[in-house]
Amino acid sequence: MKVFHYSMHEGCASDIKNLLKKYDVDLTTIVPKERPHEKYIVTSERAECMWDEYKDTFLSSDAIIFSDTTPFSRCVLQNLDLLPQSIKVILWITNRFNYAIESDRSYYELLDRVKNDNRVYFLFSNRFERVYFSGFIALPNDKQISFTPYGKRNKDDFNMKNQKNHGGKLFVMSYQNEKEFYPLYDTLKNLGIDFYHKKEWIPKEEYCGPYDIETCSAVLHIPYAWGTVALWEYMALGKTFILPSLKWLDNAYKERYLFFQTHKSIDAISTFSDWYCKDNQDLFVYFDDIEQLSDILNDTDLLKEKGMKCFKRVQENNLQNHAIVENILDL
Repeated sequence: MKVFHYSMHEGCASDIKNLLKKYDVDLTTIVPKERPHEKYIVTSERAECMWDEYKDTFLSSDAIIFSDTTPFSRCVLQNLDLLPQSIKVILWITNRFNYAIESDRSYYELLDRVKNDNRVYFLFSNRFERVYFSGFIALPNDKQISFTPYGKRNKDDFNMKNQKNHGGKLFVMSYQNEKEFYPLYDTLKNLGIDFYHKKEWIPKEEYCGPYDIETCSAVLHIPYAWGTVALWEYMALGKTFILPSLKWLDNAYKERYLFFQTHKSIDAISTFSDWYCKDNQDLFVYFDDIEQLSDILNDTDLLKEKGMKCFKRVQENNLQNHAIVENILDL
């Protein structure tokens, strides 16, 4: 079986690669090296150029997968009539299906036109992506497939010679919420908490991936998205996340600017985000006050217990992922 995967996210590309390793599949993956914002703006005309570029590959594949930002799929969807009935088209929606083309009505019309085609499958990485999609396109229930990130990465994919032993330090994420919008690093230093964070982007040839934090005790993060691939990668290593509680977030949003994708509704975050939804609440440790971190870090039994639950959840999800893929691709 020949599978072609086009993605704008290295983690999504790795997920599909590792997911399909157990099957007799000839996988070709394309991830553009340069990904500035303008590259995400996929108009109908640009999509037609993509069709012309990859047409032979599309037509010779048994399945075509698009992940991360869905607009790239329009190159195939607007040429669906030229595609043999045997070819499956999988849209794995992991980052807002209309990213960068929110006002393009022709895109919504296209998705609405193809939504009932039995060759097209819609996979959603979390609840938010599914609910957000349904606000624009009325998708039949049997087309709404939950498909969490796979998470499991192979050490052979990375340069493990650069892996360092962090001696059980806390790993702190280094996105804007931690680095710019909240004085997290200074607060931790004032609390006497020793931690590790990435000071800059790491060249790919030196990158250890999630294994960079294999020797860290836990992960501290102020969420900025409804869910991330990194969440499941770290959970697959048995690492638990220490997160601000919804109460903390609500107060913080009133006092300062913190970034969160799309909007900052506490009710929506508690219902639809991977970090706070009821199904996942027992996986993580939450704090109402930043000064609780010292006690949390000293409770090593709690962190190990949560980490094991995270690990088991990834295994459970992946069994479901394999069943979904096997059903779609007749593996």
